[in-house]
Amino acid sequence: MRASASRLPLVMSCAYPARDDVRVPESTSPAGDRGTARHTICERAGTALPIEPEVWDPKILATAELTPEEASGFAANVRDFVADVRREGTSVLEGIYVYNTVTDRARMSPHKRSKDDPTHKHDVEIRAIADLVVERADPEGGPDLTVYDYKTGRIENVDPADRNWQMLALGLAVARYHAADRVRVAVVEVDGEGRCRVASEATLEAWDLEEIARALRDLAVSVPTAQPTPGTWCRRKWCALAGLCPATVDVASKAIAPVLPEPPTEASYPIIATPLSATHAAYLLVVLDLVKAFGAELERNLKAYAKEHPIPTGAGRTWGPVLTPTTNIETSDAAIALLTSALGTHATEALGITKAGIERAAKLCTKRGEGAAKVREIMTALEAIGAVKQGHRTEYQETEASNG
Repeated sequence: MRASASRLPLVMSCAYPARDDVRVPESTSPAGDRGTARHTICERAGTALPIEPEVWDPKILATAELTPEEASGFAANVRDFVADVRREGTSVLEGIYVYNTVTDRARMSPHKRSKDDPTHKHDVEIRAIADLVVERADPEGGPDLTVYDYKTGRIENVDPADRNWQMLALGLAVARYHAADRVRVAVVEVDGEGRCRVASEATLEAWDLEEIARALRDLAVSVPTAQPTPGTWCRRKWCALAGLCPATVDVASKAIAPVLPEPPTEASYPIIATPLSATHAAYLLVVLDLVKAFGAELERNLKAYAKEHPIPTGAGRTWGPVLTPTTNIETSDAAIALLTSALGTHATEALGITKAGIERAAKLCTKRGEGAAKVREIMTALEAIGAVKQGHRTEYQETEASNG
């Protein structure tokens, strides 16, 4: 069973990816890599290690999209948060808790990866890494525990703590390890400058912990024979098998079956993501065009429908149009002259003209730590000449359903 706490938001909806006999490909993205790198900075911030600009690994900074000075400021803000929440208590950073679904007990391990842990029982144990656990004295006796988990991406894509299976499993594992009947779990949003806020939290009482333990026990039993269960979680929970597992392949096949060409005569080739031969690849190329055309038409029609009727996607969420504020900078002679004056030879980096481009150029022509002030100065000047226009664009995304 491959089911760490971080994968549970997906696996509790579809246990198929947790099967030991299912090959799950590595799945990376620039946004995911950026979040991982910033999480690494959060980890260092919670320790007594230095956070000055010169200590940062250039590779980490490049992936995190931060300068050395920005990384140090980011870490300092996280460090302030950690210091604040662990006042008058003891803390564990990056604690690795291993929960046994059969014995309903937890242990701590020095190994982040289960494959490095010689005592890991892959069929019944779930590994949970807690970013920060704070323990204080409870006046009524027993430990007073809070588990914090950092989220450096878009918080709207993260389930609230009371229904986030990663947080529920973390809370259970920490509570069982400390023999506690009560634990708080908190999702912490970390913004682009490292400022932290508790986005959602929940208190898990003894009966809540029993229910979570029962659900995880049932999961462990079901995993070996679990079948693909397609749904909104394939996309919302970033399943690495999306488009590869039997369920999604079957959906694609049925969707375009009426207009598919006949398979090559030497074999009735399946619609799968990996070509088996040159002939099969030629067939799949036609299939790809049809899938893209079908997907584009489907997306257009779903957007048209959602304009009038937001589409329920479960857990109190809907998919539909959302107005997102935008800042546009007009490409006028006056704006170009202002940028040239302010940025010199680096002005071409900002021509486009976007705020991101201005930020890139400002970093190139200022001393360390002065880039942000330069950007503010330029944006203020552009606003003064009327080159900055506020507007909005329509995006289609999942949001919490309105109560009205």
